[in-house]
Amino acid sequence: MNIRAILTQGPPPASKVTKQLNYGSAVALTKTAKEGQAASVSALKVKFTLRNRWFEQQTPLGIKITPATPATQFSEVKTAAYFLPRQDQGGTKIPYKKFLAIPIIPNARPSKTALIPSKNLPKNLKNAFELVTKTGTRLLCIRNSSGRGRGKFSALPQNGGRQTSGLVPMYILVKKSTIKSADVFHKPIELTVKERLPGNMAREINLAFRQMR
Repeated sequence: MNIRAILTQGPPPASKVTKQLNYGSAVALTKTAKEGQAASVSALKVKFTLRNRWFEQQTPLGIKITPATPATQFSEVKTAAYFLPRQDQGGTKIPYKKFLAIPIIPNARPSKTALIPSKNLPKNLKNAFELVTKTGTRLLCIRNSSGRGRGKFSALPQNGGRQTSGLVPMYILVKKSTIKSADVFHKPIELTVKERLPGNMAREINLAFRQMR
């Protein structure tokens, strides 16, 4: 609506002004939430080795947004990832039962970026047993009985190579683990809101009024 139309037709009804204002602010809130969502995902990719795509919007645990509407005037970034708050803010991880099992590469986990094969999960290991070293380190091991080299520690081959015999340490067992804060959720989102919301509001409300009929 231009100045000439306002002068000739009079000011628009308050209801129309309110409608456009609410529409523009809802768009701005939703855009800011999407930008916060992207900032969190970006921080996750920088700080962690992501072995699957759990963080995506369409997954059950993904980092999602609630879009604002003209009626609600509310938008948020959220996640059902139960493990993320501790990774984000830090804390102490304690075991469900006796110990936390930290996988040994390449015995349990083929590489740093790989998922642990189902057969190598602690609950699926056959004839697994605990072993305590002279230094007090507690290990979850299996015995690899094929091939030569009896009595040696060896890694299970992940690429089809020949197995050697001996004890294979699969996991280090610990009673607890201290996790440092990584700031991958709250801080990047809060910073995005602080930097982007005012400009988004001004632009989208201005656009909404320019499109008013």
